[in-house]
Amino acid sequence: MAQVVLVVDVGTHAVRAALMSRTGCQQQVSRELFFSSYIDSHVEQDANMLWQALQACLVDISKYAADCENMVLVCQRSSVLCWSKPDGCDDSYAALSPVLSWMDRRTQASLLALDAEQKAYIHSATGLQISPYYGASKIAYLQAQTSYGNASCQYGPLAAWLTSRLCRLCQAVCDESNAARTLLWKPKIRNWDERLSAIFKLDKSILPKPVPVSYKYGSVDLKGRPLTLSAVTGDQNAAYYALICAARNSQLAAPLLLNIGTGAFIIGGSSQHLASSSLLKTMYFSDASCCRFADEACINGAGAAITSFLSNEKLVNGEDEFFELAQSFMLSEPLDCVCLNKVGGLGSPWWQAKRQRNSGLELEFVDLASKDEYAGGAEGLPHRARALLESVAFLILENLQFFPGHSDVYISGGLARCQYLVEVIATLSKQKIYCLHVYELGLMGGAALAGLDYTFDDYPSSCIAANTGARPALKDRQARWRDWMPDYG
Repeated sequence: MAQVVLVVDVGTHAVRAALMSRTGCQQQVSRELFFSSYIDSHVEQDANMLWQALQACLVDISKYAADCENMVLVCQRSSVLCWSKPDGCDDSYAALSPVLSWMDRRTQASLLALDAEQKAYIHSATGLQISPYYGASKIAYLQAQTSYGNASCQYGPLAAWLTSRLCRLCQAVCDESNAARTLLWKPKIRNWDERLSAIFKLDKSILPKPVPVSYKYGSVDLKGRPLTLSAVTGDQNAAYYALICAARNSQLAAPLLLNIGTGAFIIGGSSQHLASSSLLKTMYFSDASCCRFADEACINGAGAAITSFLSNEKLVNGEDEFFELAQSFMLSEPLDCVCLNKVGGLGSPWWQAKRQRNSGLELEFVDLASKDEYAGGAEGLPHRARALLESVAFLILENLQFFPGHSDVYISGGLARCQYLVEVIATLSKQKIYCLHVYELGLMGGAALAGLDYTFDDYPSSCIAANTGARPALKDRQARWRDWMPDYG
């Protein structure tokens, strides 16, 4: 069993490389990532800059990795690109396009053009909703661009490109957890599906070979020392795997995870069947003999909504200023507005890429008294910030109702540190809310895939008490928010 595992986490905003042991993170390095384009629905990252950031992390962590033999790659899901096929030359796996981020929605119109029969088949075959966030329509878009690619090109998830380039493989491969977020991979056959490919007018030959999450991918050179890449998975999949393994090792029931970062994701259950019409079917583990699935809810406007808010409000010190402001918020204090949060389009349970009320704004603040646009001016900044956090909580709460079999919810991710947000969820939820003090859940999930056994003793948490005194006013704002959300229900 591995004693020290190198876990590389390629997220939306940073690449991290961490040496993980049974006692947690021993050493960690990171490099920040930036969007090369973020204009309306076009969200891109420079593939070469991302690759350089990953390489820099590997160089930095190599100084501490003398006892490490295994590596696991955890990667943002649903981001895709085009690259050159391997041919033994130095430019094998050279990026030929930007990375189209999972947040990119430029292909929405092409999905609206699908007929009812096609949409029904996509959902029944994949367990996913029809959404521009997933890879298929973005791959079709890249293939249609004359500036990207030719007959010697391949297309696929970011994880597939990184995996194949890191291991210098003769044939590109893609782990099943990331393949499953393309709308092209069918769980029943564990392969790309002919009919799905035909719907998006794609040839399966341009796609990498699907392989299990737990798999001997190859060898990664770490400053002259070979490491075995033994697992590749999606970021949310890794976080849930960490929790599910800890529950199993602690002989506890399967937990419900609420991971709040750029987006918010609720993952739970152990369904081997298709998700309900409001949820997604998510693979959190696979090997040569089996695939394991859970149900997933997806909220787009979490950390991404805060980023949008910071830009709109022109806060000089950005997130630091926002979270410092949030520390002063009290549930018992009155609030005179609500926020209609449509950042990134509405995910579950509505699944609408764009929804509008009276304006095209993705963040709209409504005065509770007049029902008009909130005109709080500079003095209203704290109220708008509170309303924004409540909108994130309200979106999460609309999805928690689809997981009635879970009495306990464990919250993790960057926004778990926002006490006000967590208190709103705890006050309005019918479930018991625990806030994990471990922010490296994805890294620990990666290490668990390589054989490290964690228990719930390794994940300290606090139970968040509901504020019963503030509940009536908060429920009233939630009801107003629900009434005013565009086309709700």
